[in-house]
Amino acid sequence: MTTTTINFKVEEEIKEEAQKIFKEMGLNMTTAFNMFLVKTIQERQLPFQPTANKKPEVEWEELSPLIQEKLDSALSVMETEKTYSIQDLIENKEKLRKKYE
Repeated sequence: MTTTTINFKVEEEIKEEAQKIFKEMGLNMTTAFNMFLVKTIQERQLPFQPTANKKPEVEWEELSPLIQEKLDSALSVMETEKTYSIQDLIENKEKLRKKYE
C-alpha cells in the first residue's frame, strides 16, 4: 500500500499531551491518526459526536455569591454528616425531605 504525508497545525501543548496519552496506550501519533481515519471511513461519520452545546467551565469567582454559599453548605454537609446511598434515599425520601426542608 502506498502511503502519503498529511501536514496540519496544532498547538504544541495539545500535541504533547496527546502524544503522552497515545504512548500510555502503546500508540504513536501516526497510528492514532490512522485509527481515527479508518474508523471514520468504516462508520461514514466521525467516531465521536461533536456538539456546540458544551457549556464552558466556570471559575469559582464567577459564581454568584448565593450559589457559592449553597455549594459551600452542601460540601460542609457532605464532610460532616452521614451520606446516603441511592437505595437509602429511595427508601427514606419522605423522612429526608422533611429533615432537610
